[in-house]
Amino acid sequence: MEEALHKRTVADIPILEFGQVASTHHIARDVIENRRGDMPLDANEVLPGSLYGAIVADNQIAGRGRRERRWESLRGSSLLATFIIGKRELYPMTDVAHLMVAVCDVLKKVGPSKADKKGRLDLKIKWPNDLVVDAGTGETKKVGGCLTEVVNSYLMVGVGINVTQDAYPADITNATSLQECGYTITANELLDQIVKNYAHRRIDSFSDSDIWKEYKSFSSTLGQKVRIETITETFEGFARDISSDGSLIVEKNTGEVLEISEGDVVHLRGVEDQENPFA
Repeated sequence: MEEALHKRTVADIPILEFGQVASTHHIARDVIENRRGDMPLDANEVLPGSLYGAIVADNQIAGRGRRERRWESLRGSSLLATFIIGKRELYPMTDVAHLMVAVCDVLKKVGPSKADKKGRLDLKIKWPNDLVVDAGTGETKKVGGCLTEVVNSYLMVGVGINVTQDAYPADITNATSLQECGYTITANELLDQIVKNYAHRRIDSFSDSDIWKEYKSFSSTLGQKVRIETITETFEGFARDISSDGSLIVEKNTGEVLEISEGDVVHLRGVEDQENPFA
């Protein structure tokens, strides 16, 4: 592992800062497997849900999203970080949801300096892990997302958020950035606030039901007519709820109810759309 350019702590959580790397996931894996970076990673004393550290970089040349999609960003324009969290044996996605809620909560408190005609420009979570903004035009744009991997007794949760980026690959038509949406916050400020928010929530001992209640309140998917595209099938239905393991509960047009743990979701605009019943 190359040496970090800088190491600091926020809320007693160590943060390793790098310049350009292949990916923060690669660094985090090395930190976990070889116990590098001076992080308290003792496999015999892992506390599920606890945040043990974060790896952050100015740029990554081999960043990946879900299903091996490439994640591209201009140097210094995005928050590119991998959070190392103690894995729980049952329902590990609960802590991923907790981190996503922390991101949304931070940006809700910061607030954009401009808003849509309804007076809001809120960050939402599109199931399972996309951070999106609906500017009131009927078009949802992606600001970021996360990717999760299990290594030994830890979750590596990679988070990518477009902060100031204003140029995207030609085949990406639904991307935007916090700056373009009116948020005035730097990548480092955002990282620090996420770490503080998550750590504070763990100290306050939020219950699993509390976490999922908040996650659902930030969901842009619940209450929507959707098309689900999995590896094996594609179907349409209505997003009813999210289960305790993070699965999306969908009522198919045929009336059959399924729990979906993996897949791409397309929101279908139409007369059946409803407000999120959990908001």
